[in-house]
Amino acid sequence: MAAMPRGVLKVTVPLTYGVEVFSPAMTGYLTAWPDISLELDLSNRIVEEGFEAAVRIGQLRGQLPDSSFVARPLKPYRMRACASPADLAHHECLGFLHWGREGLWRLSDEHADENELRAGRFRANNGQALKVAALRGFGLVLQPEALLAREIESGELVSVLEDYLPEGAPVHLIYPRDRRATPKLTSFVDFVMERFGA
Repeated sequence: MAAMPRGVLKVTVPLTYGVEVFSPAMTGYLTAWPDISLELDLSNRIVEEGFEAAVRIGQLRGQLPDSSFVARPLKPYRMRACASPADLAHHECLGFLHWGREGLWRLSDEHADENELRAGRFRANNGQALKVAALRGFGLVLQPEALLAREIESGELVSVLEDYLPEGAPVHLIYPRDRRATPKLTSFVDFVMERFGA
């Protein structure tokens, strides 16, 4: 019985990835392990801050506290550019302020040349807000595929510029390197790697 996964597991995951990708899968994990409770923190805090595991997007420079942590690769985090079907001719780019004050789009062509597109009149620091603007026909949105997938599948948004989008960002599951890992952490790592592993 001591080897059965049980207890509270504290995990931190970035907001959009956590809401759109990670949280839906966690119901399956909790169903499989009924003696585990999950506390999910949707932020970019580091593992040292009281969490047993973290998912991080992007290069790992500065995100690993030290070499006592393991970083396992997950499927890349792809971007998609989309617009409502009625808006394809207008090409006003909706700007994401986390990319800088101007919200520039950085696209690459087949020769690996990088091009910058200036954002139009609407810029925001939240991808959901930009998606809503695109759905209303106000411009093109460049955001993670996870945020746009349902609307692309339903036809509310149409994917554009497929050949110019950046490569998917690396994603890692990070947790402490410990030979005596708890059964709850081991069960969690196994589940995440089976579901999302690269």
